[in-house]
Amino acid sequence: MDIAKAMREASAEYSLQFTSDEMAEMKTYLSTVLNRHAEGKLLHEAAIGELMTLCTLINTGDKQSMNHRLREFIQQENGGNWPSTTGNPSGSGRGNAPEKA
Repeated sequence: MDIAKAMREASAEYSLQFTSDEMAEMKTYLSTVLNRHAEGKLLHEAAIGELMTLCTLINTGDKQSMNHRLREFIQQENGGNWPSTTGNPSGSGRGNAPEKA
């Protein structure tokens, strides 16, 4: 069996095209999972589960669910508020987390 050929075929079959924003979001997600695990805030099994969920969503081509999961996990890390895109502190009554300076 030609493993290289099988890998190319599998890659072509399940390949998703990601935007630079999606790649940046994935990197943030992966860093967050690993950091939370290193800090003891996320158990080993939960960290593996998060990464496996991402792999499964990518493998099945479910880009919409993948993007939702990435944002949901990162949002939890930000205390329930989305990161500010205006440069202003988060909070301001948009969520239940305290404002961030």
